[in-house]
Amino acid sequence: MPVYDYVVVGGGTAGSVIASRLTEDPSVRVAVIEGGPSDIDRPEVLTLRRWMGLLGGELDYDYPTTEQPRGNSHIRHSRARVLGGCSSHNTLIAFQPLPSDWDEWATAGAEGWDAASMAPYFHKLRNNIVPVDEKDRNAIARDFVDAAQGAIGVPRVEGFNKEPFHEGVGFFDLAYHPEDNKRSSASVAYLHPFLDRPNLHIMLESWAYRLEFDGPGRPVSASVRRTARRCSSRRAAKCWCARARWTPRGCCCTPASARRPTSKRSGYPSCTICPASARTCSTTRSRSSSGRRTGRYPRTRRWTPTRVCSYGVTRRAAART
Repeated sequence: MPVYDYVVVGGGTAGSVIASRLTEDPSVRVAVIEGGPSDIDRPEVLTLRRWMGLLGGELDYDYPTTEQPRGNSHIRHSRARVLGGCSSHNTLIAFQPLPSDWDEWATAGAEGWDAASMAPYFHKLRNNIVPVDEKDRNAIARDFVDAAQGAIGVPRVEGFNKEPFHEGVGFFDLAYHPEDNKRSSASVAYLHPFLDRPNLHIMLESWAYRLEFDGPGRPVSASVRRTARRCSSRRAAKCWCARARWTPRGCCCTPASARRPTSKRSGYPSCTICPASARTCSTTRSRSSSGRRTGRYPRTRRWTPTRVCSYGVTRRAAART
């Protein structure tokens, strides 16, 4: 069984960043378990303007919403099945929060997340974040911007991330390279330049479907579907970067005796298990967009409640010191 210092479950936006930062230390061995294929040499993924062609395709988990009696049914909730996750799949709009938003978080108890503390991190991101290039600006969107400015006097903004503003109209900044329309996704920015690191091991088309523990809250190995083997973490460290859906699913498939007890700091259990969801997680298989069962990847039928949020980890880990 291969042994690593850290096992990162999910090679999406957060997983790409965390794996890159951890492997900056050559003495640290990291395994990334990603359920989809690589994005390398895939122009349909790397070319930003082709993003709509990815929706509902082979690289989209394409979660449907539950039918509602009064409308808003069958809404497509696309999630990417490829290295880089949704940053390899969406439009890569890059918009940092306004200072008032940061300060509101800090006032609500998010210590260290005030505007002054967070401002330096945005500019340390590896992603190439720039305003939409002139040649890529949609004609209808241009008319909308001109109309808002001319008719009601909304100030035009060129680069929403340059400085704080109270109101404005303009084109968003994107994480891309305008010269060739290539994405500057999490995988492109944080993994592609470092794929030759000997301490970085990426397992593609693989699923971590079960954790094993040596005590409460101490994960030591992950069972991986496809390779039919386990990978172990010598530091009893596992980084879950599998979004709100798959993180609790992994908990559902983990023996109850091994789960971490209630957090003393928050008062919430680290993972809240719904028995019906646990049964569903372990038995259901996927359907393609045509309704035919494919079995390429599992899919849950309902949301599992969770108290875990990893966005803060992602934000801080992305910034270089």
